[in-house]
Amino acid sequence: MEYRITDQAFPLPEAIDNAIKAGFTDLAHELIRHQLKQQDIPDMLRRRLAMEEDLLERRRKQYPYSFEEAESLLENEFDGYKPGMLKDLILQGRLDWAFVDGKIHLEKKLIANAHKRCSSILEENPATDSSDLDKRDFCVDKLAKDGHMAARITVKETLRITDPGYLGKRVMANLPMVRPIPGVISSIQLISASENLVDVDAEDAPMRTLRFFDTITDDARFEAKFSYLIEADRNSCPEQIFIAEDLGKYLCEEMPHIRFTPYLKELARQIVSKCSNSWQKAEAIYSWITTNVEYSFTRSYSTIDDISTYAAANRKGDCGIQAMLFVTLCRINGIPARWQSGWYVTDECVSCHDWAEFNVSGKWFPVDCSFGGGAYRLGAEKRWKHYFASLDTLRMIANESCCKTLSGKKAIADDPVDNQRGEAETENGEMIPREAMETILETVSYDFL
Repeated sequence: MEYRITDQAFPLPEAIDNAIKAGFTDLAHELIRHQLKQQDIPDMLRRRLAMEEDLLERRRKQYPYSFEEAESLLENEFDGYKPGMLKDLILQGRLDWAFVDGKIHLEKKLIANAHKRCSSILEENPATDSSDLDKRDFCVDKLAKDGHMAARITVKETLRITDPGYLGKRVMANLPMVRPIPGVISSIQLISASENLVDVDAEDAPMRTLRFFDTITDDARFEAKFSYLIEADRNSCPEQIFIAEDLGKYLCEEMPHIRFTPYLKELARQIVSKCSNSWQKAEAIYSWITTNVEYSFTRSYSTIDDISTYAAANRKGDCGIQAMLFVTLCRINGIPARWQSGWYVTDECVSCHDWAEFNVSGKWFPVDCSFGGGAYRLGAEKRWKHYFASLDTLRMIANESCCKTLSGKKAIADDPVDNQRGEAETENGEMIPREAMETILETVSYDFL
């Protein structure tokens, strides 16, 4: 049965929800199949049940380690780990867990989050990439001095299907493609692409991609190299503050992740209670997120039913989870806001990254809660303040929206929120999971202008 990401906002029957929360996947499957056999259930519930059938195993795979296995992994990784610490780390909310068959299991990203969020407790000096932070500070300082900067960037992306089970199958792949944005990204050139490229999305596609189609062989790959000019400005508060009338679609709920729940509405009201205009409100939301929501590697977005509530209730999350919360809180407070994402690009590396934008006085202003929060925790006040309303030239922007269907897709996406590492599916619409493919992102050249 076909379903869409918005169906994730619909509730599940209590018995099924109980089985999922207790980690009894087989029981949940049985309950869902029994429900689907009934003829009189509402169409939206039928679609939600079909979606959960696909999500059950994905949820389970996010928590592969038993409590004992997790303790052993931590003990082997950290000299400062002592028996019993894992329970305390769980109680403090520093490590993510779930029930699997009624027993506590730890997250797939256990070690990464232990390094990121538990270093002081485990007597480890937290790792910081000073060269990477130096690049951000270079941009912040140059923008503070000159008010403007630009760079010409060339990047290369390659996607390969690595699971031999797909050999001989016809496969479609969507790889992210940079989109032009007035005053930010221009002079885009598709330098080269593998021969299996069949289409390029329009420049205004909300989640722009290159579309490929080929039969999988041992050496089949989907590949593209492109360049673009990126510019950045040091922005400040407009003299006149107002909300433009033509931005209504950026003030609405968008299920399942931009929901105006009672909890989020109360939080939004509390955060802006002392603010007198929209700029101050957006800044207060940024300040609250960067000082209250700690960066954490998270499970697959597809397994989180409401990302904004997850971020606000758990007060943790990665760049995308923080960006989604910012968008939601702004919209609740009557400030147009939207998602933006693609890659973080330096002369040395390329990685996935998400942030947001808000609109005041008819102009879009960028906000990077993740980079801002990291700066705040390191005491880098100048960088913390910069990432409210200004960015840098360390970006490739492919998505100016989220949770949209990619061109040509039949299957639901592996990451239904946005497209940064590419998506693939078979000719008959079978989704190819992330673990069955490999994506390589590379910087070919990076030149400041």
